[in-house]
Amino acid sequence: MKLKLTRITDGKRVIPEIEGLRFISIFLVVLSHIHNNTLHVYPAAFQSASETPLAIFLEECGAGISIFFFISGFILALPFLKAYVYNGQKVSLKRYYYRRLTRIEPPYIISLTFFFLVAFFILKQPFPEALEHYAASAVYLHNIVYNHISTINPVAWTLEIEVQFYIIFPLIALMLFRKNDLLRRLLLFALFLIMGNLYAQNFDFFSEYHLTKSLFAYFGLFTAGIIVADWYLANKKFLAENKSVLFDVLGLTALYFIIVLSGFYAFGYRMFVFACYFALFITIFKGSILNKIFTNKYIVIVGGMCYSIYLVHYAITYFITQNFTKNILTYNYPRDVLVQGLIIIPVILVGSVIFFMLFERPFMNIYWTQKVKKFFSKNTHAIHPRKR
Repeated sequence: MKLKLTRITDGKRVIPEIEGLRFISIFLVVLSHIHNNTLHVYPAAFQSASETPLAIFLEECGAGISIFFFISGFILALPFLKAYVYNGQKVSLKRYYYRRLTRIEPPYIISLTFFFLVAFFILKQPFPEALEHYAASAVYLHNIVYNHISTINPVAWTLEIEVQFYIIFPLIALMLFRKNDLLRRLLLFALFLIMGNLYAQNFDFFSEYHLTKSLFAYFGLFTAGIIVADWYLANKKFLAENKSVLFDVLGLTALYFIIVLSGFYAFGYRMFVFACYFALFITIFKGSILNKIFTNKYIVIVGGMCYSIYLVHYAITYFITQNFTKNILTYNYPRDVLVQGLIIIPVILVGSVIFFMLFERPFMNIYWTQKVKKFFSKNTHAIHPRKR
């Protein structure tokens, strides 16, 4: 039987380069968490390994999350820009919210429920405590309520931010997506600057009210994605023209600075990193080597499964490290993290494929709710046939 590992897009065209960016994002996140889990099982005497250049770089690979936020801004902006600026098909807000609810929510709740059961039965968390954290995570409020990441699935904190953005984005589009190109771009750039400065200059306030892991802290990244989406629609011809190795060099340089500078909030850093996002986006299209690599069908497939990988990778990494690979550590950090990666990444891929096939891909079909209703209706009639 041939596995269907491609995403269901309801007729919408997949942009291979964006799937390539998703691959980069999830790969960086996985590397960062393999690094974290390796150090967590190191004895105190060997914790100095965290100060080595390799360890610091892998810690900074958590910037893959920032690239995800950038991609979300880009993807959500496209249909609204086409509708408001280019007189394209009108976006139905009912369909917009319904699609996000039926597409994103089921895999999240399924995985969260499984990890809740693990937390209670295997990790022996007290039931009331586990249930409280499960409930807060299920409604995307754990960061705000508890001021720390979910104890059920630690990676869920970013999904809470994504949902906050999904909710308010149509209002942003309505207010800022003007037909006048100059006005629209000035408004978007002003939003990028204002929100970034608002958070940087009022950090104590946001910290006091549990908002350091909220949309306020990462709004600039989503806005950067929107700005690049606007530029993309106006410059598709340029992106399709001749490719060059010079763009490959530029892209790798941009990616490096995104990784090592994403934790800085000073104005100059944010402007430079914004330029790096712009450069990385362009070079995925224009780089001779980068484009060939990141539009490869296997890279595109993995990029398309990034949601499933994100949901399950941390649990798999933690389980393997705690129960198996910690027993083969040599306390030579570069060697240990390499061995951990070689063992854990294939398991993550297999586990993610299974999760994707069973619990994500079916919900990509926009008509899955109708199919479920039809199935239960048919079986109800079979059990209770109408009397003639």
